[in-house]
Amino acid sequence: MTKAKSSKSNKEIEALKEKAAKADDYLSQLKRLAAEFDNYKKRMIREQSAAIALASKNLIEQLLPTLDDLERAIESVKDGQSAEMVAKGVELTYNDIQKLLEAEGVEQINPVGEGFNPATSEAVAQVDSDQSSETVVEVLQKGYKMNNMVIRPAKVTIAK
Repeated sequence: MTKAKSSKSNKEIEALKEKAAKADDYLSQLKRLAAEFDNYKKRMIREQSAAIALASKNLIEQLLPTLDDLERAIESVKDGQSAEMVAKGVELTYNDIQKLLEAEGVEQINPVGEGFNPATSEAVAQVDSDQSSETVVEVLQKGYKMNNMVIRPAKVTIAK
């Protein structure tokens, strides 16, 4: 082997060693990034769980006064208060719940007079009517939506 060939081989070996070192460095960086990403995913899951728990806690805190009102209504029935007074208390409690739901962005689905929409309503009956076919004529159970997402479809009667 000549000195020129040996020198060329040494240069190639050095170049390969540099490339191997660079590849090891890239592999190290990749492993570090993968570990960072895994930690990020775990942190996001923890934070999401904490946010959900906090939202639930806040909603429950807002419901507790209404629960107290219902307990008082039950006690007033046991104490013999008039049905009119009890009905008034229940109505006030109902209104409190409605306000709470509205504050949370919950909207009622009330499609009376509108064309039937299976995305927001469930037809449970059909009746003869002077309204056009598949028009909602009665809501049997209110539906609710929040952020344009149906929580519960309205149960409706539609025209034949």
